[in-house]
Amino acid sequence: MPPIVTTAEIDRPAADVFACATDPARFSQWQKGVEDGHMEAPADGQVPTVGTKCMTTRRIGGASRPVTSRLSHIDPPRT
Repeated sequence: MPPIVTTAEIDRPAADVFACATDPARFSQWQKGVEDGHMEAPADGQVPTVGTKCMTTRRIGGASRPVTSRLSHIDPPRT
């Protein structure tokens, strides 16, 4: 079965879109069940890198549950 591929044209610079799509504080705007989120504070104002923690609180099964993940790849503003 071939993969399902979708595209969207967004009239904004790639860096702006990347910043919005990768900001856990904004996940609730486009992910159902997300109540809160933030990235682990990088040292000295640096941007998040591989290994940075992403913490979210999600509503799962009627309860608020903390979820921690780590960045395994990041290449702003592409991936």
